[in-house]
Amino acid sequence: MHFRQPPSALTPFDVEVITQGFEAVEVGITFIMKGMDMGVNAFNLDQQSMDSWQARVILPVCSLGRNDWIAEIRFLYRDKVFRLDLPFG
Repeated sequence: MHFRQPPSALTPFDVEVITQGFEAVEVGITFIMKGMDMGVNAFNLDQQSMDSWQARVILPVCSLGRNDWIAEIRFLYRDKVFRLDLPFG
C-alpha cells in the first residue's frame, strides 16, 4: 500500500496497492480504528495496470482526535478473499 500524499482527515488522498506476483480480480480497502465506530469507510480500487490498483479516498475526523487507522486491504484471487491489515497514522 502506498499513499501518494500524506493521509489527512477530510482531505481526499490517493492510495495505490500493488499486487505484483499474483493477478487479483478485485481489490478493496476499508479504513477502521480499533475500538472506535468511524462509520463505513470502504472503497473499491480501480485497476490501473496488471498489478496496480488505485482509489481516491477521504477519511472522517475522529471526535477524540485519534488518527491510529488500520487499512484492511481485501484481494479477490482465485475465488477466495484474502485480507491484509496495515496500521498507519
